[in-house]
Amino acid sequence: DSADDLLKKLAEFISAYKAGNNGVYNTIVEILDELLNKKIICKQEYDQIIIIIIIVSCQLSPRVSKTQLSMSV
Repeated sequence: DSADDLLKKLAEFISAYKAGNNGVYNTIVEILDELLNKKIICKQEYDQIIIIIIIVSCQLSPRVSKTQLSMSV
């Protein structure tokens, strides 16, 4: 996959995740891993995207505490 293809897929899966489809989380991580391995994104960008996904999860599930969030990071 080209960089553009991977980034397009990533955006689509993140949108699906934001819509409540938690089943795509592993696919998002696989795409991020591939982007990182191909040096399309750096580790800091990878980590920032994961943090955003965790925040989205917290917004979808208010039962997640701030303690759980800080432990995840």
